[in-house]
Amino acid sequence: MSQPDLQEWNLQTITLMQALIGAISANFRMVTLDWSEDTWIISIYLERDDPQDREEAEDVGFEFDALQLRNMKSAIKTYISPENPIFPKPPTRVVFKRREYFKDEVE
Repeated sequence: MSQPDLQEWNLQTITLMQALIGAISANFRMVTLDWSEDTWIISIYLERDDPQDREEAEDVGFEFDALQLRNMKSAIKTYISPENPIFPKPPTRVVFKRREYFKDEVE
């Protein structure tokens, strides 16, 4: 499959949103969806390493695969960092981003 069209991007975004239902904890900072060659890449950014959240991240991948209408490849990448994740450039889509307050915004 070449670069997905807008309809396919929208379908996969909604599919990922469904897969995320009930999986997100306060530790989840951001979840993105990207396309590379023939694989949908789901990146999950966690604030701290937590075995339960890592398991939830893997479950999101299984759920995403189970919701597919046809056979396709996907991969889950999990990143751990207390730093605010950098907002990705298009065509990567941010499917979830937790609300972050920064010191300058609170004062």
